[in-house]
Amino acid sequence: MKKIILILFIYLLIIPIFCQTIPNPINFSNTDKIITFEWGLNDNNYYTKWVINRPSGDKKEIPFNCTKDSKSLKCIYNTDSTINQLYGTSVLGCINGQEKCDTALNPKHYPTPIITSSISNIPVAGEDLIVNGTFLKFVSSPNFYEIDGTDDLILFDNDTTKEFNPTSASFKFPSGCGTKSIKFPNGQKIQFSYIKPTIMSSELNDDTILLIGNNFCKDEKVKFNGKSIPPSDIKLLSGSRLQVNISQEYSSTGIPISVGDGSVETNVEFPPIVYSYAPFCGLDGSVTIHGKRLKSQNPNSIISVKVENTNCIVSNSVSNSTYLQCHIESGYDKPLIVRIDGLASNSIDFKYEQPIIYNTKIDQTTVIINGFCLSKIKDIKIEGININNNTAPLSTSQSNVTFSLGPKFYGKTDITISDGKNEAKSSITPTLYAKVLQNPNVDDVEVDLDIYYNDPQGAITCNGKSRSTGTGKKDTTYEINPICGPMNLTVSDGTNEYSFQITSNPGKINNCQLLPDGQTLCTGSFLATKENKSPNGTVNFSGKSVPTTFLNSTSFMFTTLDDMSAGDLNLSSCTLSTTTTYNLEPKFLSYDADGFSKTGGVASFTGKYFVMNSNHVKIPNCGNNQTVQCTTTSHTNIDCPISINGPKDTTCKLTKDDNSTIAIGNQTDGTFIITFSGPLPLASTSVGLEGGSIIIYGKYFYKTNDPFIVTIGNISCDNPTLLDDESNIHCTLRSNPTTNFLTIFDDLQDVNVTLAGKSGIGKIYSYSRKITPSTTKDNSFNSMYIITAIVILIGLIVAYLQFAYYYKKNRNDFISNYKLIKKQCKKQQYGRPQLQMTESRSQSYANY
Repeated sequence: MKKIILILFIYLLIIPIFCQTIPNPINFSNTDKIITFEWGLNDNNYYTKWVINRPSGDKKEIPFNCTKDSKSLKCIYNTDSTINQLYGTSVLGCINGQEKCDTALNPKHYPTPIITSSISNIPVAGEDLIVNGTFLKFVSSPNFYEIDGTDDLILFDNDTTKEFNPTSASFKFPSGCGTKSIKFPNGQKIQFSYIKPTIMSSELNDDTILLIGNNFCKDEKVKFNGKSIPPSDIKLLSGSRLQVNISQEYSSTGIPISVGDGSVETNVEFPPIVYSYAPFCGLDGSVTIHGKRLKSQNPNSIISVKVENTNCIVSNSVSNSTYLQCHIESGYDKPLIVRIDGLASNSIDFKYEQPIIYNTKIDQTTVIINGFCLSKIKDIKIEGININNNTAPLSTSQSNVTFSLGPKFYGKTDITISDGKNEAKSSITPTLYAKVLQNPNVDDVEVDLDIYYNDPQGAITCNGKSRSTGTGKKDTTYEINPICGPMNLTVSDGTNEYSFQITSNPGKINNCQLLPDGQTLCTGSFLATKENKSPNGTVNFSGKSVPTTFLNSTSFMFTTLDDMSAGDLNLSSCTLSTTTTYNLEPKFLSYDADGFSKTGGVASFTGKYFVMNSNHVKIPNCGNNQTVQCTTTSHTNIDCPISINGPKDTTCKLTKDDNSTIAIGNQTDGTFIITFSGPLPLASTSVGLEGGSIIIYGKYFYKTNDPFIVTIGNISCDNPTLLDDESNIHCTLRSNPTTNFLTIFDDLQDVNVTLAGKSGIGKIYSYSRKITPSTTKDNSFNSMYIITAIVILIGLIVAYLQFAYYYKKNRNDFISNYKLIKKQCKKQQYGRPQLQMTESRSQSYANY
């Protein structure tokens, strides 16, 4: 609570001491004799007296006589004859009758200057003007008045040798234009005017209008056809010259342009402008005129073109503001003028079949002149020197002329072309250019250059190195670092530079051969630099890119991949070699001709370097005595489909198309063996141990004159007969004298079929059973009961232990549920255990 009271005390008593309110009158005015303030009835902050500190050191007191009425408190100072001299270095006010005036007078309460002399028609360049009045300046600082809305200031005469007179002072008006306002310290304003501009004439120059007149200023406002021109397009050249940027697309007989407030105006004509024309090159035809403002916005304007007195009939449908087309019946060497609504364009000489140059450029050493009517050009003069087809290549067409420019020109070069009657002139400025005369070889340290358009006074260098010297050296030979592949060169004549790239001649591969270790060795010339002891390179061959090992600058090796074959080979190192042809001899490593059927199969040969999409190997007179053409399926595999007659192993031979021998691995004569698939038993019918007729099912049971044998286990199946579909065999199984019938019934028996010298075995046969009484004692049944009794005993012990544990743990629950358990136990159900027995146990149980 004490803290709250302390804060209120500070707020109500202490703060107002430091925050005294500035006097704020309801109204304030002055004349040249009276200063009047009007305050609120309850306002305690009002002036009762001013004290002016005079420059001489004296003090001048201005007391206010304050009276109240029903609405306000009015304080008036009614002056004596000395009021016109009220001026000081500072003014202090007494508030509400204070004895000591210590409140600095707010500039808002300075008396408003009263100007009695004229301040109109100020020159736009500014002037010093003596101004008469009252309160022209009340306090000495600042020594200027602001011009409202600008950064400009009106300065007072700063003559400190004499006392300032506030009734007659020199105002220094800055340059300006239009009507402005002087802004006084108390916020009051008074207007003054600069002399209005005058327009005497105008000059049109393409996209600029030059207005000539008087009293133009830097902030001049300009309107063109009623629209304001942006200040960025207005440039004051002087007080009498004003330049305005105006883009006028159409021709016009007069468009108004005004300066200042719009009262000063003149009309500007916009005549058409003719730049050039594209004449016809014959007796008559169409002429296309290029220029500006070649059309009017008035759709009814009359456009005419005349060559002297000959009309060129205008085609309005293909004309616009930048070009128009007209037709003239014959050509004359006379002036051409375009008129729109009588407003004439500039005059341009129209020459019959006159060659016209639109532009000229140089591309390296070839000069290209674009224009019109150039097909008959015969002579070309360069700097007054005549050249023609006999001295330089020259090509001409209707629209361009091209020729080669020699190397000895420098700087601006004049060109004159002529058809023998008319001439056209142009110029170019060729720049330093160089080209290689002959590409260097790898490791060369010099290069021959042809240099054009160099400064004859400068010394030529190439990459900072000078021309090579010595016996037999050409003037065009320059030193370079050892080169391999591309190299950037910069030629300089001391003033200009030209950069370009040269490339060494490609290396050459002369020969490649396959080595026994699978590497390929290639030899040639200029394949790598001698200085580089471990150059890097890549061989591109047969669609593969593999790294190389360089032996020296003229030979290298690379690993030959199995799926390479034949084709173009090149080396990419620091340079790209020429391309050579490298053919690998295919190598056959192995074959697979097993598992043929009685009608045939496919013999597959594996190897390397096989050529895709080729059939260059064959198997003559194989199987059914036909020649088989083989197919390359990959770079490492070839397939040969072969037909045979019957299931017989056959020896065949692989050859080239020209019947030459092919080695297959270690088999140098190219022979290989076709083997057919042996019989394969898959299933059979079944009989008992006494034997009987069965059928064996399988594959590859061929009809052949060779005998075949069938056995089951070690028992023969007599009289085997192959049925018609060749997928099953009928035979009679002999009886089995074995007494260990349990084993023979449990195990599957091997079925062995031997056909045409090949055997096939399948563990597929099972003897069928017949259940008969037997006196043989089988102890397995007793063992079953013993095991069952042990299992039941273990189960009872586990159940008892669980019951004892849970009874002790949850005795109360057991007692509460005892009756329920007893009731459930009265209805016991007994069932005979179902035993899972093997087949032999089942038989023993039946016997029992």
